[in-house]
Amino acid sequence: MPIKLLTEGQFIFGHQISTFSLVLIASFLIGCSYFSYRFVQDNLDQRSFLFLIILRFTVLLSLLVILLRPLVSFYHTEPKSSYLGILVDLSKSMQITDMLDNQSRLDFINQILFDKNDGIYQKLRDNFKVRLFGFDSTAYPIAVEPLTVSDGTETDLETAIYQVVREFNHLPLAGLVVLSDGVDQTRRPLPPEHLIKLAYKLQGKQIPVHTIGIGSAKELPDFILQPIVFRSDIKQNQLIKIPITIQKRGNSISTDIQVCLMHEERVLNQQSVIFSSDQKVKKVDIPFLPSKPGIGKYRVEIRASDRVKENNSQDLLFKIISDPKREVLFLQSKPCQEFSFLKRTLQKDSKIVLTDRYLTVHPLQHPFPFKRTESSISDVSPTRERNFPENLIQLSKYDALIIGNLPPTVLTSKQKKMVYQYVSQKGGLLFLGGSSSLGGNSDWQPEMISLLPVELESVRFTPVTNENFSNQYQFTLTDEGRYSPILSLADDDYQSLQHWQQLPKLVGYSRVKRAKANTTVLAIHSSDISEFGPRILLAYHRYHNGRVMVFTPHDSWRWQMMTDKEDTRYHRFWQQTIQWLAISNPKQIMIDLNPITYVLGQSVYIKVKIRSANYDVVPAIVTAYLTSPDEITVHEVQLSPSLYQPGSYSTTFIPTELGDYKVQVQAELNPNNPKMETVGPEITQFSVTDNGKEFNNSSLNKFVLQRLSQLSGGHYFSTSSDYSIQNEYTFAELPDKITFVRSATTNSRFVELWHSPIVFAFLIILFYMEWIYRKRCGLS
Repeated sequence: MPIKLLTEGQFIFGHQISTFSLVLIASFLIGCSYFSYRFVQDNLDQRSFLFLIILRFTVLLSLLVILLRPLVSFYHTEPKSSYLGILVDLSKSMQITDMLDNQSRLDFINQILFDKNDGIYQKLRDNFKVRLFGFDSTAYPIAVEPLTVSDGTETDLETAIYQVVREFNHLPLAGLVVLSDGVDQTRRPLPPEHLIKLAYKLQGKQIPVHTIGIGSAKELPDFILQPIVFRSDIKQNQLIKIPITIQKRGNSISTDIQVCLMHEERVLNQQSVIFSSDQKVKKVDIPFLPSKPGIGKYRVEIRASDRVKENNSQDLLFKIISDPKREVLFLQSKPCQEFSFLKRTLQKDSKIVLTDRYLTVHPLQHPFPFKRTESSISDVSPTRERNFPENLIQLSKYDALIIGNLPPTVLTSKQKKMVYQYVSQKGGLLFLGGSSSLGGNSDWQPEMISLLPVELESVRFTPVTNENFSNQYQFTLTDEGRYSPILSLADDDYQSLQHWQQLPKLVGYSRVKRAKANTTVLAIHSSDISEFGPRILLAYHRYHNGRVMVFTPHDSWRWQMMTDKEDTRYHRFWQQTIQWLAISNPKQIMIDLNPITYVLGQSVYIKVKIRSANYDVVPAIVTAYLTSPDEITVHEVQLSPSLYQPGSYSTTFIPTELGDYKVQVQAELNPNNPKMETVGPEITQFSVTDNGKEFNNSSLNKFVLQRLSQLSGGHYFSTSSDYSIQNEYTFAELPDKITFVRSATTNSRFVELWHSPIVFAFLIILFYMEWIYRKRCGLS
């Protein structure tokens, strides 16, 4: 009888008997053996007496086992009756050339599988029905032929195994063979923690996973360009600095690398970066001066002598906004610190052309002796008319109008109506708080009152001036203000908020009643609270085709005067505010897509603002059409309205392809109204790139593969290039290590043992031993 039959078969009895009955019979046989020698016990020593009892019990027990008909049951499976799945890692890390003779990992996999002499695919196919799968983030069937492409951007080993096991559902699966570097690039916890549960599940289903480690376990010398996070909207002819982070891994020979900013294969800027021997991370800023407006693709590339070139570059998509000079008219009644500081700040901005004019009520109130302004109380004073544009055409040449600490009575009725028409058509208007401005309702004409984003008090309040320094207050941002680009003092929202909290406190301000409907409040008083809530310090709204903003503090100059000379926060705030105020009238559809460069699988958040022709918030159905990089597939996405921001709509989209996506947004205004209006489409685009993470941690993770195979009941097989220890299996031994499993063609076979010559000889030997020993003890 073959020894393999005994080791692999299952021992059973032809006559079934319960364990309790077997124990009871065995106890009875022990008693019979004892009493058969009980009467000659006096003639035997203790050891001989026990030995004879054991021999008699063994004889009786052997006879009992023979009577129960012992059998060996085993299963016989015909070749090719069970299935075997082979999973090949086809992520981009398989392009790395770290195998023997500078072979790529993919070429080495082809050698393992399809080599004419040593290929394991044909050997496995002789015994199993083999199915070949490729995997990256998912698993998919592949043709049985040498592999030429490995372009997966993410390795998800767990998902791939689950999918393949599901593919063989209800089929006899002998196991899985995985060829991979064991590096899982998903966002789940680091392996092998999330694979342990999978391995135990497969062990319970008797599906062993055999793993072959591909790649070198040693860390390769490599320079890695970390993902670049930078705003996408930049202004034309405005110098920016793109932050670059470079990481060094392994013992690289080169310490001097070049960082290049490129556009259409042309180097725009190049900078040298030197790593010291123990330095692992280096940060550098690349200057960039955009000159051509529009959406353009740029590329950051590091040039170094390392083994992995695929993680040395990143594509960036910039939306360069045309930034022409803005004409601003600043009206003031008399000189003051607020006016002087703000005037100097705006004059420093090369994109702002500032015109300042003084208007006074009384002829003797002259701002400066050398800049004398003749005015009279008369509402039709010719000199006062001269310091203000004569007609709407002249006023309309300005992109923004600033009314400083100006008493309402200074402007004539004609001028106030002109301001109203200017804002209604296209202009931006800023009202500054002051000791003479923003008084009660009776001081302004109804047209001017309607322009304001806030309601004025019914009676004139005495402004809080800076004479009482005990009433200092903090300029406090609202939730809208924290995320408004107008109030951004840093590229990061949190850092920007910290900057605002660190600015000096203010003292003077003009009290207003409350905000009107559809007004955005950006900043409030930190302590002064009226019946309608905290006092408003900064607010704006859209009025027809124009924009109106109110800034009630009197002494924002303290932000510059009481800080370091190099502090630019005051300048940045006012320059951003006036630039925003002076921009041309926004479109009815405004797409907020920032950034416009994403990585594959990252959610793209699309936010859209919809307005009517009069810039009112109206009900709308908003649809976005996203054209894939192949320019054939179009995804239609319905945008959902915001509960907190009327007129705002948003959606998320997860791109599945690399390349440039075209976004077209169209809206139906007042869809339930017979006079429904369709606006759009408004067009923009975003780019989806590969962040190279498949190459950032590409060394063979042997520990993961060993744990996966060990816990699932399989084996780990090494290659000649992974520097394995000697007692590991090599991949050439794999076909002999995979066993068959039961299937529909499996036959059960039984071999009876009770009439075997070996069993008969064993009984004769037992009887002979007992007879010889009895004779030696003097028994009959």
